[in-house]
Amino acid sequence: MNFHMNEFISGNEAKELIDTHNALVVDVRSSTEFFVGSVPGALNIPLQDLANRVHELESENHIIVFCRSGARSTQAKTFLHSLGFSKVSNGGSFNNMLSCFD
Repeated sequence: MNFHMNEFISGNEAKELIDTHNALVVDVRSSTEFFVGSVPGALNIPLQDLANRVHELESENHIIVFCRSGARSTQAKTFLHSLGFSKVSNGGSFNNMLSCFD
């Protein structure tokens, strides 16, 4: 598993984190985008709300963030790292994350 700052993990790596580490999947898209559809079990915390809702996350747990294209999830990962969250992976795009649930 690599946890480089701006690299996206593959769908297989995401599935492994979910299956073996019970990783929390966080959809940082807007609530409107989330309402249209997300991945099973994802928690919706829109990027603009992350600072106010970070208390909902536990820094010692594995977290996978994703969005539509990977841009907002990159920002979310960088922000969480700055707060001391060391086990954050960037799932990149919604389509990449969907691939691990096929």
